[in-house]
Amino acid sequence: SGYVVDRYGPRRVALVGFPVFAASLVLLGLATTSANGFALVLLVVGVSAAAQMGVPYQRIAVGWFDERRGLAVGLTMAAFGLSVATMIPFAAWLVSQIGWRMTYAWIGAGMVLIGFPVLFSTLEDPPRLTADGAPKTGMTVSQGVRTKVFWILVMTFFVMTGEISSMCLHMPSLLVLRGMSQAGAGETMAILGVTIVGARLVTGYLFDRFFAPYVIGVLFLGVLSAAAIIALNVGRPGDLFALMLLGLAYGADASGLSYLTSRAFGELNFGRIYGLLFMAFGIGTGLSALLVATALRFNYRYEVIFSAMAVVGLLATLPLFAIRRANMPFYIAKR
Repeated sequence: SGYVVDRYGPRRVALVGFPVFAASLVLLGLATTSANGFALVLLVVGVSAAAQMGVPYQRIAVGWFDERRGLAVGLTMAAFGLSVATMIPFAAWLVSQIGWRMTYAWIGAGMVLIGFPVLFSTLEDPPRLTADGAPKTGMTVSQGVRTKVFWILVMTFFVMTGEISSMCLHMPSLLVLRGMSQAGAGETMAILGVTIVGARLVTGYLFDRFFAPYVIGVLFLGVLSAAAIIALNVGRPGDLFALMLLGLAYGADASGLSYLTSRAFGELNFGRIYGLLFMAFGIGTGLSALLVATALRFNYRYEVIFSAMAVVGLLATLPLFAIRRANMPFYIAKR
């Protein structure tokens, strides 16, 4: 997705990927019950979804905004979070009314009839020149992967996004184990959703005011505090506070990675470099979930698992504070 965005522009990628993704959802609902046919449709869903997972939209936000880039990126990611918060309960309600097949079909049809015209009429590729008329610049992929910052971002986001997602995934089960009802645990998790959306707006603003690696580092240290609070089992208020800390960091990770990519490596090959970093993001999420599930299978308690996360996360977060402005050649001076 990153290569295609750099080669053909984010608008083309989005305008092709969006209707293909919508059509694949319709097919998923109406396709035959054949296992092979279902697997083929799932493959199309996965490939077309890659064009809707942030790279083209982040490239547009990065390309159109400079001084207020953090806020622009934060707004973009907040919209993603808001869609998740609203579409999941809406889809669940639809499933209860018309079944999962027709739900997929209607959501796909709605994307084509409502979403695509809006996308077509409003989405524009960012300008190729800066405000003073100079060509936009950036590192090549080979130059980017040879920098210290690239590998710090790979390591930090590989570990921390995995830890954040795993902790959020297991919080409902943890709350139930500590005496909360399943319904109460589900309602409590709404705190996470609200915090994530708000965090993406607030952290985007902070990126424009303070040195972004340090902002993200502080929020990631909050994750370690959350892990410690949960491990110490200080009670329900502590668990709720830990959930809020997780939401703040969750809201900053994807938008922070996009912002740091643009400031460290420039815009010229943003899609490819961001795509490489996002691979670490995704692999870390999947691997962390596997490790936590394996630990639970061997009867390790959540308190032990979260304690280990705090130690590993600290080691992964500290290198962010070793980044200097000299390591971020496309970072503009704050006014």
